[in-house]
Amino acid sequence: RDRDRDREREGPFRRSDSFPERRAPRKGNTLYVYGEDMTPPLLRGAFAPFGNIIDLSMDPPRNCAFVTYEKMESADQAVAE
Repeated sequence: RDRDRDREREGPFRRSDSFPERRAPRKGNTLYVYGEDMTPPLLRGAFAPFGNIIDLSMDPPRNCAFVTYEKMESADQAVAE
């Protein structure tokens, strides 16, 4: 059984191939935010000073949200701050 398992890992679609350890930083205008007790007004208040927010989506069971800015520069500035 161990040999079969090792053989499966040697195939072209190993799990480690799907998730490379070193990825280049992603660039874009959407930020992933993680934290407890987040609300839309709280997020807008925290992230609006950096630029125009065009979308705000939340996933409360996972304690995360996505903040999408109109411009990539706004997202970069929010991350820097």
